[in-house]
Amino acid sequence: MRKRFFFNNLIHTLCLTILPILLLSIAHFLLSSRDLRNNTNRESLDKLLLIQEEISLMFQDSTKVLKFLENPSLVNSIKKTFLKSNMNYDEYLTYKHVVQHLQAFVKSADYIDSIYVYLPNDQGLYLTSNANIYSYFKMPDQNWLPICEAASSRFIRRNAHLYAALPDFTDYLTVIEKSGNRILVAINIKVSHFKKVLGNLNLATDQTILITNHENELLLSSGDSADGKAQLGQIVKTAPDRNWTSYNTSDMLIVRSQSEPLGLNFISVTPNKVAYRYLERFIGLSLLAGAACLLLCIIFSAIYASRTTKQVYFIIELLDAATRNQTLPTNPNKRQDDIYSYIVSNIVQTFIQNDYLKTMLNERKFHAISLELSALQYQINPHFLSNTLQTIDFEIMRLTNGPSKANQMIEQLSEFLQYSLRSPKQDVSIIEEIEATKIYINLMQERYPNRFEVKWELDNTILSLPIPKLILQPMIENSIQQCMRITERPGLLQIRIYQEDGALIISIRDNGPGVSPERLQEIRHSLSHFEGFNQKHIGLQNLFRRLQLRFKMKCRIQLESLLNHGFSVTLLIPIAEIYDLRQQQAVSNNA
Repeated sequence: MRKRFFFNNLIHTLCLTILPILLLSIAHFLLSSRDLRNNTNRESLDKLLLIQEEISLMFQDSTKVLKFLENPSLVNSIKKTFLKSNMNYDEYLTYKHVVQHLQAFVKSADYIDSIYVYLPNDQGLYLTSNANIYSYFKMPDQNWLPICEAASSRFIRRNAHLYAALPDFTDYLTVIEKSGNRILVAINIKVSHFKKVLGNLNLATDQTILITNHENELLLSSGDSADGKAQLGQIVKTAPDRNWTSYNTSDMLIVRSQSEPLGLNFISVTPNKVAYRYLERFIGLSLLAGAACLLLCIIFSAIYASRTTKQVYFIIELLDAATRNQTLPTNPNKRQDDIYSYIVSNIVQTFIQNDYLKTMLNERKFHAISLELSALQYQINPHFLSNTLQTIDFEIMRLTNGPSKANQMIEQLSEFLQYSLRSPKQDVSIIEEIEATKIYINLMQERYPNRFEVKWELDNTILSLPIPKLILQPMIENSIQQCMRITERPGLLQIRIYQEDGALIISIRDNGPGVSPERLQEIRHSLSHFEGFNQKHIGLQNLFRRLQLRFKMKCRIQLESLLNHGFSVTLLIPIAEIYDLRQQQAVSNNA
């Protein structure tokens, strides 16, 4: 049983430690993989944009040549040159200007090898930047014209023999521009120049850059052309759709950038082993770290499970010995430096050994609260009794013959005293409290004739609810004192007893002069911070303290005052607490 508990505890501890580490590791791996792929895509795209910008500059130069040649006077001069008739001196100068301009373009851009300009003519003549006017039939580069006229793209890849002195063919990328005037401009650029540009991109190992037209024909490749064509064929087969920007195959990470103005595609092909070379290192380090964490978790969990098992079984032995009235065992693992063991063993032993003492302490605490409640219940304002008896004495001295008003006052006082001196544990209904309070009000009106009047507003549905007695008298006494401060008019007490939002509400408002904000704050503080009775407002303190003890600190008292506009006291008691009090009284009576 003990071993089983140990292994269960060990498994639970391992789950609590290993699972979070495992989940965090998986999340970290996935995020790192995504970040590495995004970084590789971003680096590849940056390189593609660089080569795209380079070719865009070449495209701009070809556009400049075409715009220059679209001048009507220049076109007419070139046509007359091809006819070799009717060309005056000014037209000849224009022709020379065109040739010089073409030569200037070639000299200003080191990547341009030559420029051809062709307008349809019967002699098969065209302008060249290196030989002025040349015959198509006598030029070493004899196939350029049909190729350029048939091309659907602005860029074509071709082998050409431009110069008779150089018998070997040269690999060219030709930029083609056509105008509405049937002018055809061909700018020949050596592929070796692009190889140099691509070599300056600092490509990763085995990374390849491919440049194609929109018909997916290979124009340029940073590597071997045959390999580039093979890679391009594989890409065309595996591409997810026509508008893809990047995707991953089993062995390659492929990124593409499209240029609509140029009509070209720029493609980067990177082997996964190169793209994810850092990921492989990360996986290795993660495995080592994970193994170390796993070993530490197992060691920690085993130590924790062993200690917990010992403590649990010691507590079981301790409780078993206590139930059998045997001598309590001592914890063999109890050490001052073992905080967990020390605290657990001492708490359990102290609880068992002092159980009787705690029980007695709780009983005494309960008795003390009952005594405090009784003392508060029996505390009656001495000023009220003294002043009332004094008034009665004056009446008796003045009226010595037969029954008088003094006799009536004595009877009312006697009745009120009997009501107030009942056992404090015996609660009364609201209607009983009201009737007793009316006796008190009659006595005070006899004492202060024509000084104040009282108006009642009662909810008859709640008059049978039980409440502690003598809760109205302190509130009314406070309001009468406020009315006594009025000299120019009779005072008015408005008493409302009703229920609202699950609470019994007792509200008493007077039309006296009220109190200042500072005095109001002082009274509120004395009620919320009970630190002994304050003689200035002992009645409200007495009331609120009794209710807090009786209703478990769940009742509230609200005080409001406007200077020269009256003072109000509102008491709120949860009706649920009143019903709980009724049930407790029923249980007590049955017992």
